[in-house]
Amino acid sequence: MKRYKKVIIVLISIFSLQNAFSVSLEELINYTLESNSEIKASLNTYETVLASVKGFDGAYAPGLSLTSSTTIPKDYEWNTMPNAFDSCLSFKQPLPGGTTISLDINYYFETMRFLDTTLVSQYPKISLSVSQSLMPFWLQGEKKDPIKASANKQKEYYYNQYLYTKKRVLLGLFQNYANAFISYNNIRINQNYIKLYEEQIEALKILKDSGSVTQSKILETENQKWSSQQNLMSAQADYLNSILALKKICGTNFDDNSIIFADYEASGADLFQEIDEAVDPLELAYKLKIELAEVSRVLEKQSYAPTLSFSLQPNWSLGMVEESDWADAWEDMGKPSTWKASLSIDLYPLFSGIAKQNKKKYAINHEDAEREYAVYLQQKSFTQKQYETILQHYILQRDTIMTLYTAACSELEDYKIQFHANAISKLDYDTVQTRVENSRLTKEIIEIKVWLYKLLKELN
Repeated sequence: MKRYKKVIIVLISIFSLQNAFSVSLEELINYTLESNSEIKASLNTYETVLASVKGFDGAYAPGLSLTSSTTIPKDYEWNTMPNAFDSCLSFKQPLPGGTTISLDINYYFETMRFLDTTLVSQYPKISLSVSQSLMPFWLQGEKKDPIKASANKQKEYYYNQYLYTKKRVLLGLFQNYANAFISYNNIRINQNYIKLYEEQIEALKILKDSGSVTQSKILETENQKWSSQQNLMSAQADYLNSILALKKICGTNFDDNSIIFADYEASGADLFQEIDEAVDPLELAYKLKIELAEVSRVLEKQSYAPTLSFSLQPNWSLGMVEESDWADAWEDMGKPSTWKASLSIDLYPLFSGIAKQNKKKYAINHEDAEREYAVYLQQKSFTQKQYETILQHYILQRDTIMTLYTAACSELEDYKIQFHANAISKLDYDTVQTRVENSRLTKEIIEIKVWLYKLLKELN
């Protein structure tokens, strides 16, 4: 009875693994690109940066402000003028190279009482000023505005980070797909061995009854069967773990036994297109990190350099008129009564120590970025050599197993003829047939390992 239960378990396992395969590798890739949380988060980060850099983070956004103030007496009546009123409209426009143009329009009036008459004095003013950093990017030997250059490089940096996330996640998908395929074939290999060992045990028991073999031979075969059962359980656990990993990567729930292990080479070939043909976006990201540090240094020099400012201010005096005639004074405004021009230079950055601190910070950041890039290139070279060594090992194994499989197939044909001629027993024929089938399954395992390590080597 115990033996029949084991046979039923094996049959259920075979049925469950072969009955509902319907998810291809191409579909797994599509699920991953649509639903993987890491890819979606990385894409969201890139799109956020893209939206930000389109306006250069507001670096060249104009500024406009309006301020007004008034002074009213304690017994102020709303149909009379206040004691004083001051209003200023300010416009500021930053330009590339540390240049800023400012325009201030100011209007001020005050009133005073003389006998029973209210007199008004009005003072309109306009001020135009230009300030210029004394270390603009063009004086530093740079042709591109560092603000625009930094925005574009940030966009490229986060785009390559997004591509790298895509590549890393998809390679994880391929690795777990290969592991699931290997476990699936190991399940079938051990199921074949268990079936063969059970057949051998039945035959040995008959021979033992006739005195041809001893009990120790039966125990030896039962131990081989027990070992295959242990291997089967291990392979089943590995298969389930790989399926769980695939579900997590895909962000999609599917039947544990619904994966189609076929056409993986064609799907794998499309991996380059899935990551927009960027073979190594992480290397590009490391390079861009160095370039970003260099661009930031140009911008820091420009932003924290001494500033030269020039302003021109025409002034008008509308004279003192009665309150009822305040508007008429504007008709006789005429030319400015005075002009005021000023030139100034702000040398504070030279003495504040900011420039020195920025120089040290840049040296540290730039050195760190270069070191990270150099370490990455070393690791990449080492990893590629490791992948190449493993790949050549599996290619050699593939050639060997192909030779053995071809020989086993030829041997099986001979045994088939002998079996139909009743020259050999069914057990002898089943033994060779099992060896051929398991050789084929092993060949498939080696082939998917060769395919996987080719991908890992090429996309590293």
